[in-house]
Amino acid sequence: MSDTLPPRTHNLPSLAETLAPATVAALIEAETAPLKERAQALVDSCKRFTAAYEAGIQDDETDGIAASILAQCQRFTGSKTGRVDAARIALKAPVLAAQQQIDKAFPAIASIVNTAVSAVTKLSLAYKAAKDAAIRKAAEEEAERKRLEAEAAERLASEGSGLVTFEDAAQAYDAVDKAQAVVDAKAADLTRTHGSDFGTSSLRYTRKVTIVSPADVPRAYCEPSLALLTRAAGKAGTPIPTIAGVLVEDVPDLTVRR
Repeated sequence: MSDTLPPRTHNLPSLAETLAPATVAALIEAETAPLKERAQALVDSCKRFTAAYEAGIQDDETDGIAASILAQCQRFTGSKTGRVDAARIALKAPVLAAQQQIDKAFPAIASIVNTAVSAVTKLSLAYKAAKDAAIRKAAEEEAERKRLEAEAAERLASEGSGLVTFEDAAQAYDAVDKAQAVVDAKAADLTRTHGSDFGTSSLRYTRKVTIVSPADVPRAYCEPSLALLTRAAGKAGTPIPTIAGVLVEDVPDLTVRR
């Protein structure tokens, strides 16, 4: 069995060939050339205004000029509806559509196998879990038996019976350590199986955390939500609420409509 994909038998170019970096760069350059010219014009406009009014805006007429400059710049740079972003979205649209097609087609193929293999996984997992438990139980019983034997040997050696020496007791404790090593071994080491053709499988335990009662979770594990706090703070101009550990204030901002 091989996972190697067969060669393409059609005459279509590969996606990498169609979207070669040089081709994409040329498309971007053609799309951004007029935008760069307009961007420089707007930058020059801003520089001329700030140079002319270094001391600051002194009247509504001048502020009106500033509003016009700001609106022009916003028409150009505004998110999604601005000229730059609109051009970006339009240029990227075919790529995104292709990406959606790709992302939908390939996982569906893997899903067919994943659905079927889940039954095999379940059977193998149940076998390995039972095997792991059985080996550990037997090792625990063996370790306890060896421990009792070692303690008895140590007592006999201490009594000087001559039948058991301290060396015999030390060897008995070594046997306890070997049995205990099996008890403490990783599940993977006790359950690893080599496939009849290729591959291996082994048992591992992962720790899963599920929140069953959010109100009972200790505060130390709770992260403040800026979205919820912003909602609780309300809108500017309304009474400012007091929220422990949070600074709520109304700060000046500029609204520009185009």
